[in-house]
Order: sequence, then structure tokens, then C-alpha cells
Amino acid sequence: MNAFFAPDYQEELDIAIQELESKSSVELVTVIYQECDNYRDIELWGGIFLAFMALVVKFMVPAVIHIYAILFGTLLFFSLGIGLVKRMPNLKYTLLNKKRMRRQAEIMARAIFQKAHIHRTSQHTGVLLFISTFERQAVLLWDIGVDIELTIDELDKLQFQFSEIFNTPDPPQALLAKIRASIPVFESHLPVQPNDINELPNHLQVEL
Repeated sequence: MNAFFAPDYQEELDIAIQELESKSSVELVTVIYQECDNYRDIELWGGIFLAFMALVVKFMVPAVIHIYAILFGTLLFFSLGIGLVKRMPNLKYTLLNKKRMRRQAEIMARAIFQKAHIHRTSQHTGVLLFISTFERQAVLLWDIGVDIELTIDELDKLQFQFSEIFNTPDPPQALLAKIRASIPVFESHLPVQPNDINELPNHLQVEL
């Protein structure tokens, strides 16, 4: 998923957002994170599991094992389990509950929406597109001006379309395609206004 952070891709993303904003009064901001949380508890459970399995094997071996070998061996396998889960993102992703990752992405997106002042545009048409590559989540949040003009079904459909990018072979390119596909929807409900100015940056790096 490193392609999301490549300079060339960031330029492509900027162009897609400019296309959307040139045809509607929507102020789209994208924020891309590598992960929403470090999920230390999952790493610890990996260590506990490997340490437990090491103990089981040691007690099943008929040979006499010194108590210090058992103690330090267990600690070694505990550390090894933590390291394996930490250094293998696909393994950690598999161990995590998908609802938990979705909830974590939504919490992060809402915090960013507030901190980045996306709700403070003059027409209240700010839209945040939050992407978290580890959780493979895309969260779309919008200000009240968008909520008034678009129906719930239209907004839910947009949210679903963006969340589907991680089910494609190339999520970064799928994101660009979804942004361009959303242009007619925003254009029909929120056309460009006279003297419309760009009040928000197209993409941000927000530290929480």
C-alpha cells in the first residue's frame, strides 16, 4: 500500500480532486494514514500464545529441562511472538476483528474532521475522505451543507463505493476512479457557485 504515499501518486490524487472541485462547490480533503492504531494487545496475545506453546512442548518432552531453561525459553518465545506479529502486518490484520478496525478508522476520521476544521468552510460543503492502508478502510465524512443537498441513499452509496476500493487489485487507482465517478453526483446537487474559492487543501497530514 506504499503507492498511496508516492509523490507521483499524490500528484495524480491532487489532479482528481481539482477536477471534482472545478465542477462542484464541494471542498474535498483526503487524509491517508498507514494505520489508525498500533494494536499492541494483539502483539501481546501473539507473544502469550507462542510462549504457551513453548511451555506445552517443553513439558511434553521426556528429558529433564532445567528450570532456568524453561524460564528464559518462555520469555524468549514470548518476545518472538510479539516480534512476529509486529513485523508481519498481514498476520496482524488476520488476527484483528474487522469491526474493530472499522470503528477505529471512523474514530480517527471524526477526530481529523474536527482538528482540520473541515466543518468551517463558508458554505459548509467540506468533505473528508480518510484512508487507512493497514485497516484497509475508507471513511467519508461530510459537513451539513452536503448532508442537506444529497439524500441519505446517495451519501450511503458514495460511502460504500469508496469503502470498496480495498476489494480491488489496485486500491490507489481505484480511489482515483471513485473520486472521478463521484463528480456527477456532487455537481448535480452542489454546483460551482459564483466567486467560489478553494478554502481547504486537497490533502493533509494531520497529527493527533
